[in-house]
Order: sequence, then structure tokens, then C-alpha cells
Amino acid sequence: MEDCTKVLVYGSFDGFAYSTDDSIAISVVLDNGEKVEIPEEFIVSADQMINKYKIKLKDVIERIEKFDIGTKAVWINEILNKLGSEYGFHKYCAGYKQGKFDGAMKRERVTVPQFVENYIKYA
Repeated sequence: MEDCTKVLVYGSFDGFAYSTDDSIAISVVLDNGEKVEIPEEFIVSADQMINKYKIKLKDVIERIEKFDIGTKAVWINEILNKLGSEYGFHKYCAGYKQGKFDGAMKRERVTVPQFVENYIKYA
């Protein structure tokens, strides 16, 4: 089947129509007075169409939460960088300082019991 152009039909809700196969159709009276029955899954209210392009922060966050951890990190970093945040710089500095701290720590010496030392010498 070829791709078709989607259309928007203007009309008023007139009720429900039930078929013998338990599917529900919505009765719509068109502006010219003609009554049509449209399957429920193809109906979208006018409010949903008007608000379709409004973006809400909670919806964006909800979508980002569904990402895997790597994708989340990429998206969050990119969003913060686009907003001019110094987040990336602070994150880098914190990691650098932690690395310096870990490198500066003295490592504990491992003590080996005498019988293990003797075994290693004679093995």
C-alpha cells in the first residue's frame, strides 16, 4: 500500500457505534451535516492536536529516564553544555583532583606469612 497523506476531518462528536466484532467506532457529524463512523483508534481530540507541539520538562525527563546509563550521560552532558553550564568543566576538575588524590595515597604493603615466603623462595 502506498504512503498516503494524513488528513484532519472536522466534525462534532455524536456518540458511539458498536459493531458485532466488539470494536468501537465514534460517530462524528461533519460540518456539512454528514454523519460518519470512524474507528476509535483513529480519533484524536482537538485538545490533543492543539497541545501536540507543547513540550513539557517533565515529559523530556520522563523520556530521558528510559534511556540506558550511557545515553543518559551523553544527553545530560549535551543539554548542560548547550545551556552554557560549567558542568562539564567541574566534572572534569573533580575527576582530575580525585585522580591526583588516589595517585598520591601510599599503598599499603602486603604482608605475606612466613611459610608462604619460604615456599616462594624454594619453589
